[in-house]
Amino acid sequence: MKLLNFQCNAIGDQISVSGMPEAVFLATGEKVAVCNDSMWVFDHNPYVTRISKEEAAAFAPEDVYFIVPDCAFQEHRDAYWKTHQAAVIASQTDFMVTYLGLAAPASRLPRLYYPATVPTLVANRIVIHTTGSDRARIGEAPFRAQNGEDHIRVMTPEVMQAIAENYQGWEMLQIGAADDVPMPGATDLRGKLSIWETAETIGSASRFVGVNSGPMHLANAFPRVDKRIVLMEFSREYLASKSAVQPTPFRPGDIYNYVASWLDPANRHFNRFDCDIGVTHRIADI
Repeated sequence: MKLLNFQCNAIGDQISVSGMPEAVFLATGEKVAVCNDSMWVFDHNPYVTRISKEEAAAFAPEDVYFIVPDCAFQEHRDAYWKTHQAAVIASQTDFMVTYLGLAAPASRLPRLYYPATVPTLVANRIVIHTTGSDRARIGEAPFRAQNGEDHIRVMTPEVMQAIAENYQGWEMLQIGAADDVPMPGATDLRGKLSIWETAETIGSASRFVGVNSGPMHLANAFPRVDKRIVLMEFSREYLASKSAVQPTPFRPGDIYNYVASWLDPANRHFNRFDCDIGVTHRIADI
């Protein structure tokens, strides 16, 4: 049995590694061990065995898989390029499977294994998430200028107006924290749902529109849900060209761009401006 070792705390961090236990099982025929009780994403995972910290300490180094879902390490990027000759990852699961050298098929998407049955899809239902994490709460700058950000991950009134105009007649549900910016005209579910109820609500919708955040990763677990991600945080210049902080043009899933590596290239991405910029669409077309 292999031990999975990772640094995962936020919603998106946890969901990004959720496909790895099944990938390891397909490669080795064994479940994986996890000693982090706070990893709620594994609550229903049939390929995980929970163990104590004392049991985890007994694992030999060669039996520990250190899991990093992003492209922060050069050796991981090099492994992906050498294997696939591609600079854009198929998915974070595929990226991790590649640098671990696991010769097994892997789910392209996160794996929640809940609910037991797939939620009933409701036509013309859209789930909205307006507000990303507030870094100022933990003493950080509101946005990370060094990574090309010049705005917080919160929808502006102009963005929400474009959504409201384009989805007239749709059933609109807003999920997220109780203090998220309210979406006019939406049924307000902010602060009322558990993480699993939030996943089920997203999985029942024909479309998800949200900012770059934890619920975006939840939505990625449901391939039939059309996902439209509003990249509120990035400037026109960052999206349009190379720079000192961005050695390649902006591309979701780029192994050479730490920020972009968290974005699923299969999703549709929108900027907050009035024109298409690079691979992103104008907000009027959301």
